[in-house]
Amino acid sequence: MNGKEEVLYRDDRFIIVPDVAPCRPGHMLVVASSHVTSLATRWTDGSLAILVQRISQALASLEETAVFFEHGVGSDRKAPSCVEHAHVHVIPCAQPIAGLLSAEVEGLVKVPRPTPPMNDEYALLLDVDGSWYQSVTGPFAGQSIRRAVTPPSHGPYWNWMDFVHFPDPLRTKARIEEGADTYGAVAKSLRSS
Repeated sequence: MNGKEEVLYRDDRFIIVPDVAPCRPGHMLVVASSHVTSLATRWTDGSLAILVQRISQALASLEETAVFFEHGVGSDRKAPSCVEHAHVHVIPCAQPIAGLLSAEVEGLVKVPRPTPPMNDEYALLLDVDGSWYQSVTGPFAGQSIRRAVTPPSHGPYWNWMDFVHFPDPLRTKARIEEGADTYGAVAKSLRSS
């Protein structure tokens, strides 16, 4: 992937790009076009919800489902988010993961719909079965969700900080390109509608 291909989709509110350290093939990020530290309010105002629905439909054409999650910047600098700009991870995943996260993310509970976080210590998850989960009790490592969805075949590289600094840039590029079919289907679907 190079140049303009690295941007899968762009509109006046969001940009979708492949994750630079995918924990599964097809892992992508939905990034806010304007600077905000949380997208929680956009989940409920419809703009992000519509985009998530369109991404889900594109993935369904590949017989894939995904988890969507956002986490706060956090105050635990041992496991920081790395950026103070809102982004939602879209990770192809066949089964719900909320159960796997209960030991990792303190206070993760099922909610009828997301609510704006009161601080930087939060996790928001839309699981593959359409259920919402939210935690605002923190602290938690933002990497917990990545670790939960990374298959053993991807080795120990669930932590983006380990992966990006991987000594072989060609292997890193190859890992990103493993998701080419997924990225292509999402880009084509979103650009055509």
